Amino acid sequence: MHLWSSKDDPIGGVATNIKISVACSNGLFTGQDNGIGQECVTEQWLEVKSNGVVGSGITDDAQATYTPIGGGFTGSKYLSVGNIPANTARKLFIRLNIPASITSDGSVYPKIVVQYDVESSSSSCSSSSSSSA
Repeated sequence: MHLWSSKDDPIGGVATNIKISVACSNGLFTGQDNGIGQECVTEQWLEVKSNGVVGSGITDDAQATYTPIGGGFTGSKYLSVGNIPANTARKLFIRLNIPASITSDGSVYPKIVVQYDVESSSSSCSSSSSSSA
């Protein structure tokens, strides 16, 4: 997966404070009233690693190992991947790591959730985005 910052935008902006986590298909970080299949999120079965910024010419900051994510943006539930300069992308690898002894009652359709700030020469803002895994 590639996360782009200001792709083909002449004004551009730097995406900062980027955090990646996983939520249930309903957008919640726990099963709430419907616990079927939500263990994928709360037990952090999805793992992600950053393979660095593509097209930036900056020092490689790729991760050697995968980080389990899921369940919110506090503690160790997310991965912070650093900044993405304008018109560049950060390459991410995501895998599902289901424990061998696990049994599940149902299905879950997790969403990758990305939280970030954008800084440009004239302003800054905060945003978040999600995508079904």
